[in-house]
Amino acid sequence: MQTQVTEMNNQQFEAYVKKIVLETVQQIINEAPPKSEIAILLHLHIKDMQDFKQRVEDKLEKLENDIKRIQLDIDDRFDKVDDRLDKMDVRFNNIETRLDKMDDRFNNVETRLDRIESEMMTKSFWHEEKNRLLFGIGQEFQKIVSQLLEKKDETTNFQ
Repeated sequence: MQTQVTEMNNQQFEAYVKKIVLETVQQIINEAPPKSEIAILLHLHIKDMQDFKQRVEDKLEKLENDIKRIQLDIDDRFDKVDDRLDKMDVRFNNIETRLDKMDDRFNNVETRLDRIESEMMTKSFWHEEKNRLLFGIGQEFQKIVSQLLEKKDETTNFQ
């Protein structure tokens, strides 16, 4: 058989290979065992390729399933993260609101303290002013009394 292949030219060789391939494919389709050695080798090669293709398809299917599972897991995790972020946003807004209220309260307290301080300063000022005026009135009163006493003494001395 090898002598037949070496003696053939390219066109004859191509025709011979085509014939064997067609016969082998027909035998595979009809599920008949191959007759020549080349047909047997071709048949085994085709069977190996089919097995290889099936293994690759099985692995691809497993990988696709793994990818879908991972994608679902990632989607689930992103949903959880989104939920947590939403909750944190609500908490942050609540904290901001509380801080604003506390700031308003602080401003109110600060205003009250300023008012109290102003009142205290005013009361203190008027208290000091009252004491100063009373002291001045007291001095004037003593002066007038002493003058009256002097005049009385003079009148008494005069009489």
